[in-house]
Formats: sequence, structure tokens, C-alpha cells
Amino acid sequence: MALVAWTGSAPLSGHCHMVFTPDGWIAGLLSEGAVDEVARGSYVPVPQDGSPVAVDVTFVGDAAVLTLPDGTRSAVRDPRFAAGTGCIAVWEFYRHVATSAEVSFSETWAG
Repeated sequence: MALVAWTGSAPLSGHCHMVFTPDGWIAGLLSEGAVDEVARGSYVPVPQDGSPVAVDVTFVGDAAVLTLPDGTRSAVRDPRFAAGTGCIAVWEFYRHVATSAEVSFSETWAG
């Protein structure tokens, strides 16, 4: 799944495109209609039994602070995060390839 913040106008742009897979994350931004990857990392794989897990992204200055499904935290720095250009939050049922894990949401919020 991906947590996204975008400007709401074309071309697609915004300061947040954070992807969470069963065992890793990809931090990115939206620029001129494409995803610009900033960093990636991994975490303890989440169960694939439908059990809910939680993730969170908080922006502090030029840092995106990620709370990962295994309870660990990671921070990624990029000056473009500080711009806060994305004013519309969306949640994407992101699948990197057709065989990627299925996604469902039980709760979502933005603020």
C-alpha cells in the first residue's frame, strides 16, 4: 500500500509517496507525474494471514519519520519533504507486481 500526499492538479506532484510492502518500505515524492524514489529499507515481515498492522508517516522539517509495521521507526531526510506541497491525502492500493501481497484497510486518517 502507499500513503500519498499530492497537490490535486496535473502534473501529479507532492511531497509524499510512501510504499509499505509485507517486508519493506520505499520513501518517495511525486514529481512531474512520476515517483522519485528517495530511500528504501526493510523490516521484520508482517504475517500474511489478514491480521491488521499499522504504519505512520510524520513530517518533521525535512525528515519523513516512518513508524513501521514491526514497531520500529526510521527517518529519511530530503529537503523536498519540508516543502509540504501535497495538500490532498490519498491511500493507494499499491502493488509493485501482479503477484504482490493483497492490500486492505481497516482504518485510515490524515491530519
